[in-house]
Amino acid sequence: MLAASHSWHRLQPRQSLTFAASAVRSRSRITFLNHKLMIELGRYQTDHMPRETRLCPLCKLTQVENETHFLLQCSKYSLQRQTSLNQINKIIPDIERKSTSESIKLLMNSNDYHVNKLVTKFISLCMNIRDTLLLSSESDVT
Repeated sequence: MLAASHSWHRLQPRQSLTFAASAVRSRSRITFLNHKLMIELGRYQTDHMPRETRLCPLCKLTQVENETHFLLQCSKYSLQRQTSLNQINKIIPDIERKSTSESIKLLMNSNDYHVNKLVTKFISLCMNIRDTLLLSSESDVT
């Protein structure tokens, strides 16, 4: 029988659990390539867009909107990225100085609870920002 003094088994308030579930869902989609970034959407369109034309619809960098661009390069998430990386840098020193591929590995494959929580929160926040911006640009057209 488990001792009642262990804090890891206590449930959080319902709102925290709901946010955590949606954040984890966003991270899982990035990890398992089940997301709405152009790199994936273009692959499954009826006319199959060539990879090099699956550009980010949000920034002016004219780069393919893939997982790396979303996590580390898109200018639309620069404030959120900097905030997250400042916190992550306390756990993984000099992460901003690492190569892009090394940064992705460190962020997405970390065994550190706090890094995973920060990355998951960042992905969820940016996915929400992306959805909101794309919806507002669609409504501007109509």
